[in-house]
Order: sequence, then C-alpha cells, then structure tokens
Amino acid sequence: MRLQFRNLRHEYYAQFWQNAAHNVGAQLHDWKKGYQQISRDGWTTTVYLTQIMLNIGLSEEILSDKSLTQDLLSRNDYPIPKHVIFTKSSFDRAAAFLAERADPVVVKPAGGTAGGRGITTGIKDNEGLRAATRIAARYSKTLMIEEQVAGASYRLLYLNGEFVDAVRRDSPVLTSDGRHTVRQLIGLENRRRLESRPITSLMPLFVDADCHNKLREQGFSLGSIPDAGRTITIKQAVNANAAAQNHNVRADVHADIIEQGRRLVTDLGLTLGGIDLQCNDITVPLAKNNGRFLELNSPSGLHHHYLLAEPELGTPVAELILEYMFSERVGVMHVPAGTSSVKL
Repeated sequence: MRLQFRNLRHEYYAQFWQNAAHNVGAQLHDWKKGYQQISRDGWTTTVYLTQIMLNIGLSEEILSDKSLTQDLLSRNDYPIPKHVIFTKSSFDRAAAFLAERADPVVVKPAGGTAGGRGITTGIKDNEGLRAATRIAARYSKTLMIEEQVAGASYRLLYLNGEFVDAVRRDSPVLTSDGRHTVRQLIGLENRRRLESRPITSLMPLFVDADCHNKLREQGFSLGSIPDAGRTITIKQAVNANAAAQNHNVRADVHADIIEQGRRLVTDLGLTLGGIDLQCNDITVPLAKNNGRFLELNSPSGLHHHYLLAEPELGTPVAELILEYMFSERVGVMHVPAGTSSVKL
C-alpha cells in the first residue's frame, strides 16, 4: 500500500504543478528522477512533489527537528505547548511529565518525520506512554512529550512575510454502513482513496496507537460494527484526513493571530512557511486559554490548501508562489539562450 500511495502522490503533484504553471503562463516539463522544471521568460525553477526552491538548506534542517523548533519558539515567547524532550533511556522524564497532568498528552518523534508518522495522542497512563514511546522511537532517537492542546487544528501559510492562506484540518472520520467492522471500513476507505478521481487524500488511514486510543474513547474497537449512519472519528491526528475534513478559513483568522504568525516566520527567516496551531476559536486572539502554536513546516504541504470540502473556496497558493518566484527572481535559475551555463 505504501508504494500505491507513493504513486498517488506523484500523480497528484504532477498535475498540481502542471495546472499551476499553466495558470501563471509558464511551461512545465518532466526532468529526471521525479523532478519537474517550470520555466517562464528564460527563468526556470525545479519542483519535486511539495518541495520547491525556497528555504533550501539549514532552515529546513532546523525545522525538521521539533526540539530545535520549540527552543526557538520558546525563546521568543510564542505560545507553545508545555513539553519535555526525552529518549527511551530517559523515559522517567516523560513519566514525570505525564504524572503532573490530569489531561491527556501527546508523544511524537522530535525529528526526521512528516505526515504524522510516529505520533500518538490521547495518552493517559504509563502503559500508553510506554507504547507511544516505542512507536515514536522507530523514527527518531530523540522524542517529545507535550500537553494535548484542545481545539481545532489549523494550517497558516506565509509567503515573503505575507499571510496567504489558512485551512482548518479536522480529524479523519468514517460513516458506518452497519455491516462492516471499523477495520473493514478503514480498508474500504483506503481503496476509495486510491481509486477515486479527483484525488481526495494523499495518505492512507493506518492503524496505530492513536487510532486505538481514539476508537476506545468512543467505545469502539477495530472489530466493532457501529450502527448504520454513525460517524466514527478514526484518529485524533489530522494528517491522514481527506478533503471532506478540510475547510478554507482564510477570512476567519483574527488579525492578532495573523500578525503573530507573520513575526514568527519572519524571525526565523522563512520565505515560505506553514504554521500549525491548535485553538478553540480562530476568530479571537491566541490567548493563554485559546490555543498554541504547534509546529512550523518547510516545505509546507501545499495540497492541504487544495484538497478541500469546498474546493471552489480555496486559495491558489501554488500560483501565488510561482508568480512571486518568477517576478522577484527568487528560487529560479537563468539559462542564457545558446549556452549551458546556469546563473542563480
């Protein structure tokens, strides 16, 4: 299944960049090893799935390490979840963090992952904490435990210091037909995601500790057959949701949150940056009891802004990015006519 979804992502982004290039008056051609080149007026940029020629280098390395990112955020007094960095050998640190809290916590790899891999939410006891630690340690030696923040999940996108878009990303849900088990419903949904066109999701729904915890919270297990018409939340983490669970909320974001996000990406020197935050109400400031900044993403999954329940309300972020790159000569290469030399 991993290979099938890998092929699905390549299919999606090939058409994604083809459409974006056409819409800004550029030409796209396939290069090598999955790379695509987009050219306009003698200038060329290269893309690979969600990766583009912005923020290349150390910025992306830092942002891929959650412990470094959280350190940068805490230094600048941005509201972030309380957390502790630990390893399997320092498990007692995580256990002490859990013991201090009445509410559930989250365990995740501190680096080297994307797409929600290795993340477990809804952890309430040491047994769950040990299981989550084993899962996260498959992806990174350094782990993070943090408070589970209430509210909805949002992705904010900034380009060159300007607020571009915002999407609310809800947890993946399925509706029971009264005949299949939850496990079978998950299998049917994954098949639908692979076969349906237009594409609605680039990731499979996979069974992990987060899935078990969320089902148990609702009184279900993988073997349960819920009543027909019953909606079941499959996971707390939103990364494996589908278009039906994504909604454009660009017009709803409070000006204070927009400004905080702008300062954040500017302080970190990001030309293109996605910010994940969790909050109860996006229309009011991100006060202590309203939410927290969770992560920064570079490269940012641009498909989140297109795979929407109401795609007609989406923001053409890929076109805005390409237009910026070609107009400002940022992240593009110039190949003079009749030569093979490349000028950055």
